[in-house]
Amino acid sequence: MAERTVARLILTDEAKAEWAGQSVVYLNPNDPDYKAWWSALSLTFPLIKLVDDPNMPIVGRKPETRRERWADVALRVAEGNTSLDPHCYDLQALNYHIAEGTILLSGRHLQHGDIRQKDRPMEVFTNCSTSMFRSMTFQLLLSGSGVGSSYDDALMLVDWTKQPKVVCVIDNTHPDVMSGRITGYMTPREALHLYAGEKTIYHMVGDSREGWAEGVEQIEVATYKGLHDHVLILDYSEVRGFNEPIKGMQNRPASGPGPLMGAISNVARLRGINMPRWKAAIIADHYLAECVLVGGARRAARIATKFWKDEGIFDFIDLKRPIEFLGKTWDEVDQMAGDPRYGSFLWSSNNSVAVDDEFYESLRKARTFLRNGIELGKWERWAYDLNEAMKRRQYHDKTGETGFLNVSKLKVNLKGTDDYLVYPFAKFGGEEFKEMQIALAELVMDHSYQFIVNPCGEIVLLILGAFCVIGDLALFHANDSWEEEQAVRQITRALIRVNLMPSIYQREVQRTNRIGVSLTGILEWAARRYGLSFKDLIAVDGDGIQIQDANGNQMTAPSVRSMPFWLRMKELANIVDEEAGTYCQDLGVTFPHTRRTIKPAGTTSKLFGLTEGAHLPAMREYLRWVQFRSDDPLVAEYAAKGYPTRALKSYAGTMIVGFPTAPVICSMGKVTTAAEATMEEQFRWLRLLETFWIGREGGNQVSYTLKYDPKKVSFREYSKVMDANINLVRAVSVLPQVETLSYEYQPEEPLTKGRYEAIVASIAEQMTEDVDKVHIDCAGGACPVDFNK
Repeated sequence: MAERTVARLILTDEAKAEWAGQSVVYLNPNDPDYKAWWSALSLTFPLIKLVDDPNMPIVGRKPETRRERWADVALRVAEGNTSLDPHCYDLQALNYHIAEGTILLSGRHLQHGDIRQKDRPMEVFTNCSTSMFRSMTFQLLLSGSGVGSSYDDALMLVDWTKQPKVVCVIDNTHPDVMSGRITGYMTPREALHLYAGEKTIYHMVGDSREGWAEGVEQIEVATYKGLHDHVLILDYSEVRGFNEPIKGMQNRPASGPGPLMGAISNVARLRGINMPRWKAAIIADHYLAECVLVGGARRAARIATKFWKDEGIFDFIDLKRPIEFLGKTWDEVDQMAGDPRYGSFLWSSNNSVAVDDEFYESLRKARTFLRNGIELGKWERWAYDLNEAMKRRQYHDKTGETGFLNVSKLKVNLKGTDDYLVYPFAKFGGEEFKEMQIALAELVMDHSYQFIVNPCGEIVLLILGAFCVIGDLALFHANDSWEEEQAVRQITRALIRVNLMPSIYQREVQRTNRIGVSLTGILEWAARRYGLSFKDLIAVDGDGIQIQDANGNQMTAPSVRSMPFWLRMKELANIVDEEAGTYCQDLGVTFPHTRRTIKPAGTTSKLFGLTEGAHLPAMREYLRWVQFRSDDPLVAEYAAKGYPTRALKSYAGTMIVGFPTAPVICSMGKVTTAAEATMEEQFRWLRLLETFWIGREGGNQVSYTLKYDPKKVSFREYSKVMDANINLVRAVSVLPQVETLSYEYQPEEPLTKGRYEAIVASIAEQMTEDVDKVHIDCAGGACPVDFNK
């Protein structure tokens, strides 16, 4: 099990007896074991009140602790979720399905879920979100949410190149200044003295995620108001120092204000630069996301989209590319791609071009005109050139970017959004920020489309700002069809309950009640219950019978042998709708606008060794590289046991640890890895999942990374397959399987069977893998920072 990210360190069963029944415990903050006792007591007894009292005697010993067992986790999480609806009777059933592994709630539920859940903000328990303000994006990243943002020209309310002069200050008595960790900044007194003759704004940054985001809000509001000639002094003296405990994060060490001040100083560099609004905004978001990573997260998950008709769209598709690639021939790029000297820029987001039905119609016309020697019109030429440029970069850069996002295929429901033109859509910011929210809503509602997706592409969300909560069904673990159905009903109810929590997007949550019931370990389920392999599942009907897919296109039906599996999947999809309708009526809430999805499911799937979501196994044996902060004591512990470790150059202060992995599916026979399946086979797999699970109504998308081997697939073949299939599915990412990519860090490194066995043999003592719930499960979001105010 993922030790630090799931299982808490609690008191042993014997040690609990001393404290059981107490409602208040007084601890001396000067006790050398104070942190350990505060953490152990608060995690063992979530409802106990801990009070700091320097007059109390010290405990005089360390607490006797153990890691939670999976049964402990299951009960704790079920108690937290069911507490959200005091009238429900689901505790026993939900506990059973989590314990059995038929229901896998996301990592943030496993980490934070307990009886106190009803008193916490929803954003800590959400998988993904959208945001158009830099300050709100920052707060959501700090809360652990993956964030989607549009950078369309028509939606750029704030020009970050016209921000005031931002000056970060910190008192010289701050422990990080005194230790030498932070240098080069003025004190508040020095700044106020230096800028005494200027128009100044002073703001003390609070020691919480909301406080950090409020500092960014100060810049955003001042920029919107046109205060370019002002000096904004941001004081970080009250932000806790490096390694001080974050109580809301089980006493994990804080990063201190240094990384945050560095990020704000980087954002301040945008002032006066000659660049378009969209580019300044996306760079500002990257600097802030980078700070989240340095602050202890593994990665800050984002998606950046831009409309295909925007003037700067060709700059957008080059934005992340190594500058050395620009102006080179594609043969030269082929030679350079993967060389660590040519790293990508702005790596904190996945970038996609927002296309629509008009784009594909223009593309169709362009091909027809070219075949017939007819001159192309403006948008036919634009669409054709953009499509070719994007495919070239996807293939030759070996990154799969920039992707296509067809916004015309997203499920749209605008009922109730007129309210956002009158009332602020988010519970965030002061009065001036509320004015900005309404101004942004006017831009979005007048735009040609209003919905994008989360970072991994499986959830449709309002551009203005929205949440979705997602949970997985691992039907492989169900003992029979009755358990399958009960698991479907319980996870549907559990996700709807999460939407009852308070949040910054409460209006939008209440308007949509959006959930995502997802599947994981699909291949194991098919193999165990139906004796079917991947090749069996995608096999076509022998008589060529045609069916209509989820997007209204014709496709060949599944084979007679695999049809019972697909019909069972459809039956369970209908149960999601049935249970959602009944439970929402009981609660008096909106029927969910979207209900089913398939997310990457990296974290939770790895807890049980299952294939992740819709994905094929990446390889038979491989090293799974997991990121850690360099000062994390677990790194040395893993290295001492024989696990491979490596320092990353492009991620300052980051180490990676390699875990030798052989997926369970590989022991079940007739395995097809991602590299062994053709691109056409994977597209058919996606269309079948969309048709029988997602459905035409009330669905989201399938998050899927299609793999191919560029040694076997030429650009011409790649281009042909993409053109024929990309508009037949709702969402897909494409990534080549190569020995080295242009990112220094990749989550998975293939191993030969011999090297795999050698690494396993060199490990002196098996340790639990600390599953990286961020870089593996990008739907799970970014930094799980949960500051305790």
